[in-house]
Formats: sequence, structure tokens, C-alpha cells
Amino acid sequence: MALVLMFGALALVPPAAAGLLRWARCPGWSLVGGVAAGVLLGPTIFGGVLPAQYEAIFLGGQAQQRALEAIISRQGADRIVAQRAGLDQDQIAEVARSHQQESAKARASLKAARRARQRWLGWCTLSVVALVLLGAGWVAEPLGRDRADRVATVSIGVWTAAIPGGAAFFFAYFLWHEPAATAAVLASAVAVGPWVLGSIDREAANRAELGGARLVGTAGRIATVLGTLLAAWGMWSAKGIGGLAAAAVLAASAAAWLRRPSPGRFAGVVIHHLLLPVMAALAVLRINLHELSLGAMGPIVLILLLSGDGRWLGAFAGAMLPGGRRGLRTMRLVLGSMAAGPTQLAFATVAAHTQSIRADFVLALVLGAVLIEVTAPTRRSMARRLAQLEDQVIDEG
Repeated sequence: MALVLMFGALALVPPAAAGLLRWARCPGWSLVGGVAAGVLLGPTIFGGVLPAQYEAIFLGGQAQQRALEAIISRQGADRIVAQRAGLDQDQIAEVARSHQQESAKARASLKAARRARQRWLGWCTLSVVALVLLGAGWVAEPLGRDRADRVATVSIGVWTAAIPGGAAFFFAYFLWHEPAATAAVLASAVAVGPWVLGSIDREAANRAELGGARLVGTAGRIATVLGTLLAAWGMWSAKGIGGLAAAAVLAASAAAWLRRPSPGRFAGVVIHHLLLPVMAALAVLRINLHELSLGAMGPIVLILLLSGDGRWLGAFAGAMLPGGRRGLRTMRLVLGSMAAGPTQLAFATVAAHTQSIRADFVLALVLGAVLIEVTAPTRRSMARRLAQLEDQVIDEG
């Protein structure tokens, strides 16, 4: 019954929250609604208001927990009786050993029950992430057949991953003193490229350069491959074979690139109305906002900057290094490199499932992904302003 309630809550609450925000015309409603639902269902609200119900549904082992509490209570009474009975020290020590063994068995039973519940939640998490990444092949428009500059494509892809990913690794490893594996997992999430180039980003890229959408989209795939390899190494180093197996789910993004179907309306509805909100909820489901300290604001602010501006700066540098491009036009060309919200969220969700990074890092990645989606309309306005400024410079020249 508890499993039914858990899956029912995850299948209903995030889509309902996302649908409400869509009705309110909130940008990025899929991710924003999912995150809000995850906070609602997690320890911050549901677990704080109804802790027993939260533990029964999402943690499991309620019967084992009651049995352990009963054993601890009975053992306390037994110790009082033993002391009043005037037993010697050896007899009291024997009673204590017996109690310790009994408690250890009860705790092991509770741990096993909760591990089983988390195993179900883990399978759900990895399945949703895989479906979201594969879903890019169903909702994405074809990148086109225009020939793209191969040198520029590789340069943009590498620098899109290197600048934000390198900065995240530097701060995590050298300033926050995280292990190299943890720093790598954090860096991988901000290194990946776009999930899907939406109409806003496609229009800006194609107007800036012939075949611009193909160039930016292919470069984003290169960045995603680099990020996936980095995540696989980090999770394997931190969690062993289990971490590597979880990271393998991220390779579903590459499988989506092999597909070239026409955009499916039904597939788009399922992905945006169901899967994306559920994935966002799963990413923050274990985070208790009450336990985060003010020190978490530093990583959050940094990841917010790297998620958007860091990717754009890397793509801009990668496009300008081969030479032959104008600055203002290139700024418009690479705006689509920022459209990596769902991809970054997928990496953050797997990292949260494997517990490869701290909770505040997971929250920072999730908020960064949300910021990318919320500011998507701003990229269109920016592209138009850059185009107007470029025309003005040309006329004055």
C-alpha cells in the first residue's frame, strides 16, 4: 500500500503543480512545478508536518521502526529491573550484551526494509531520467542538413564544457575541499550541452549564421559526451560499480541523437507534462531545506552563474577562437548553448540518487536548471537586441 501511495504521489502531484503553473503562464513551468512538488512531498514540508506518514510512504520500514522502538523501551525497563534485583556486574554485562544483539538485529531489519524502499525509488528515478533523455529524440526538431564548420563545432563543444565545468571543478576541489570524484560529478552537470534547441534558440542561431542551429546543436552534443564521461568517472570513483551503472543511464542522451522522428505531439505532452515534472521532483525529494546553512549560498550563486552565463561564455569563446566571426553575431549564434536545463537536471537527479554530491550542490544544480528554463524568453529578447545593435553598427560603419 505504501508503494502505491509513493508512486501515486509522484505521478500526480508534480504534473498537477506543473499544470497549474502552465495555466498561470509561468516560464519553465515543467521544471518549476516539479521542484515545488518535490519540496512539498519531501522532508521540508510533508516530512515536517506529518513525519510518520512521510516515513511510511517514502522511507519505508514503519513496522520495523515500531518494533525497534518497542525493543528499546522494553530493554530500558529490563535494565531497571536488573538493577533493582541486585545482580552483580557480570550478570548486568550479560544482559547488556543480549540487549545489544537484539537491538542490532532490529536495526539491521529496519535498514534492510528502508533499503528495499529506496531501491524501488531508485529504479523509478533512473527510469524517468532515461525516458527524459530519450524523449529529446521525440520532441526535437531536426537540426537541418546545412553543412557546419567542423573546426568551429568541435571548438564550441569543447569550450562549452570546459569553461563552466572547469570552473565548477576548481571551486569544488580547491576552495570547498571536496574530493576529486565529487568535484567531477558537480562539474559534469554544468558541462553538458542543450537537451533540445527550442524555436527561440533555433531562430537566433539560424539568423546569425547559415546552418547555425546545426552547428550549435552538434556542439552541444559534443559537450554532453564530455560531461557524461566526466560523470561516469566521478560516480565510479565515488560509488564503485553501482555509481557507474547509474551514470550509464546518462548515455540515453546519445541514443536520442540517433533518432530522427518527426516531432510527436503526444510524446511532447507526456514528456513536458509528466516526465520532466516528476524528474524535477525526484531531484529534490530528499533535500531538507531546513538543514541547509548559509554557507550553501556560495555554491548556489556560483552554479547559477555557470549554468547560464558560463555555458554562453564557453560557447562564445569556442566560436571566436577559430577566427572569421563577428562578435555581435556570434553572441546571437551561441545563445542556444544555454538551453541545457533538462540535461543539467537529469545529471543532478542521478547525482542525488547515487549521493555522489552534497545536498546543497544538488539544490544548486536544480536551481540552475530552473533558471535556464525560466529565462528562455529573455534569450529571444536578447537575440533581437543584438541583431538591432549589429544592424546599427553596420549602418554607422
